[in-house]
Amino acid sequence: MKQGRSIDSEEAELFIWHKLITNCCVNLTCAMTRLTMGQLFRAPDGAKLQKLIIEELCAVANAKGIPLNFQKEWEDWHQAHTETNWPHYPSAAQDVFNQRKTEIDFLMGQFRGRGIDLESKRP
Repeated sequence: MKQGRSIDSEEAELFIWHKLITNCCVNLTCAMTRLTMGQLFRAPDGAKLQKLIIEELCAVANAKGIPLNFQKEWEDWHQAHTETNWPHYPSAAQDVFNQRKTEIDFLMGQFRGRGIDLESKRP
């Protein structure tokens, strides 16, 4: 049996926030806009919307003491997805289209709750 590596709590917390960035920038936006991942990345306002999402997530993370640097997170995200032409919808978008339960309520509820708890000035 192959043993995995363990990670410390700070590394785990960063992993969770990076997963949240992916889910909010792709899963939720594709579901709301009805765009495939490739269409979203190529849309004129696609990058602008994703940048705003990352900015907001970083603000909440920072207020909670999680060290996410907005500029680094945005540059990493943008560089990884600029040449992307994925012609499919992410799973959460497919769930929304087919009226199935998704992780969206949980994700947004957690994020919104954390923002409100921190008296974030963001919506």
